Amino acid sequence: MIKYFICDYAGANWGKTSVLQRVISKLGEPIEPIISDGIDSFACFNVKGKTVAVVTQGDPNSKQAEWLRLAVQKGADVIVCAARSKGQTIKNVYDELQEYYEVWFQNFNADKDSPFIDDMNNIMAEAIIKLIKKLCNQK
Repeated sequence: MIKYFICDYAGANWGKTSVLQRVISKLGEPIEPIISDGIDSFACFNVKGKTVAVVTQGDPNSKQAEWLRLAVQKGADVIVCAARSKGQTIKNVYDELQEYYEVWFQNFNADKDSPFIDDMNNIMAEAIIKLIKKLCNQK
């Protein structure tokens, strides 16, 4: 199987962590305990016989590069991650995931008091999960 990363890249406070935390909660039972720092998480799942890692860290000066390396070490076939729209976090994704085909996207964004934030985050999480399942169906 070709290995892929799916990266949500956007500016600060665009809801990257919120969306990816929803992906974690909707993917089912992780294959090992979730690593968490209280805000961000690293989790691995078995999806259609493939290993999927979700790394919510995407801020500068975070454990992003370390957790991306961990996903690679665990043999993840698909890595879902976050990055800012420019700078070191984008470089970390490229540096750590050189052997992976890339899929980049930006999640929806709206005013913080928008009544649709939860709906938009759920739509994005469901779209990511649909893409994960499609990628994991490949031979």
